[in-house]
Amino acid sequence: MKPRELDLSKLRQSLGKDYADPVKLEAHGPFDWNYLPMCSPRVEVSMHELDDGYKMLLNVGFIVLRDAIQSGSSEWIKAEMEMLHNIPSLIGESNSERHKYYWLHERRAYVDWISKYGSEYARSRMKTFYDPTWEAMAKEVQILIDQPVCAT
Repeated sequence: MKPRELDLSKLRQSLGKDYADPVKLEAHGPFDWNYLPMCSPRVEVSMHELDDGYKMLLNVGFIVLRDAIQSGSSEWIKAEMEMLHNIPSLIGESNSERHKYYWLHERRAYVDWISKYGSEYARSRMKTFYDPTWEAMAKEVQILIDQPVCAT
């Protein structure tokens, strides 16, 4: 996308406030509307805590998956597999976008499905086995979610 030209003649001085100097803006050149700002220092996330959470989810996930298989509900089995299948690759993953995607999309889709279509037993398994781990991970994941997209 080509930067749009900014008509500097339309800039007016704001009384009593700092203003954009048209001479300086002219020297700067056209404004890049696709500009991503450099970020303030990023808040560090404890990837170790996230890794421990993912390991716990796998640990308890196999118990819940076994329960789903024993129930004979193919939809519940599918929901468990969909929620668990990317977790091994998230352990040790430095790409925060993958962690955000799991949290905001894959985990959310699982919670929505269990809440809407899951049996009472399936919902109790989620609350007993997954919820405590998700709660422990929530603070670190929220830090990732709150980080702005920045230029590298």
